[in-house]
Amino acid sequence: MGFGKKKSGLSQVNAWIKAKSRKSMREKDSSSASSIGSRRKESTSTSVGNLTNEFLDFLDQTPSPWHVAAVSKKKLLQSGFVELKESQDWNIKPNMKFFFQREALTAAFVVGSDWKPGNEFCPVAGHIDSPGLRLRQKSDISHDGSIKISMEMYGGGLWHTWFDRELTLSGLAIIRTPSGQMEKKLVTLDRPVGSIPNLCVHLGVDELKDGFKPRKEDHMNMILGRSKTSDPKKEYPTSLIGKHPQELLLLIAQHLNVQAADIVDLDLCFSTYQNANVGGINDEYIYSGRLDNLTTCYERVSLLL
Repeated sequence: MGFGKKKSGLSQVNAWIKAKSRKSMREKDSSSASSIGSRRKESTSTSVGNLTNEFLDFLDQTPSPWHVAAVSKKKLLQSGFVELKESQDWNIKPNMKFFFQREALTAAFVVGSDWKPGNEFCPVAGHIDSPGLRLRQKSDISHDGSIKISMEMYGGGLWHTWFDRELTLSGLAIIRTPSGQMEKKLVTLDRPVGSIPNLCVHLGVDELKDGFKPRKEDHMNMILGRSKTSDPKKEYPTSLIGKHPQELLLLIAQHLNVQAADIVDLDLCFSTYQNANVGGINDEYIYSGRLDNLTTCYERVSLLL
């Protein structure tokens, strides 16, 4: 099933894009000199500056593969592309633009004026997933009143760079509606939710001598906070209790405006709570995570618009 079939999915990404746009961030954070939004550079009058700012916005709006699919869909629809459904017959015509989605995959194409069935075509491709940390299917390792979760290492990441960073969660949630149907909703916790802390320097003497070599299963755990509940199963009878901390499920439920008991499944990944930005003495660099893959996604979609 293609992602974003329901109107609610598209309205979610519209709200997310609006919230994360450069203009909205400046307006939202104008009262705080130390805010991330206020540290961003203003758009310049040159085409290069405008394109750079558009790309920075794209990076901020796509913290997970699901967000990449949703933002790409919005851009394609705004540019006159027609969405196709794999469950329906396709009526392909010359001088038209089409796309379809399957989960987080997006395939878009432009039909030329001389096209005929059987003609050759020229494909370009990019991939939307990046090495990073993802929420395990069973993540809860809380103990002694400390809310902790274990994470899955996805791909070949530089894992030491994730320590001592403000991290947030985003991705997809499967929700059971009042009618009993399953619905997909984007999750965007637009706030830091935890970190993977290092030891203080005087407790890490061996690491200073031998180099920092984290053990994935022991050290790559996130601390979310301190627990304030005693019997989570009693008040929130969801199948995910015992798999994920109750406090995390409640936070996601509040964000989605649903009941915690209606959350059926989660596909979430972590990202740093830091906006993409330009830097360097001549503004020649872009600072952001996920650059290796999202650059190709932005370029491929933009070429078709």
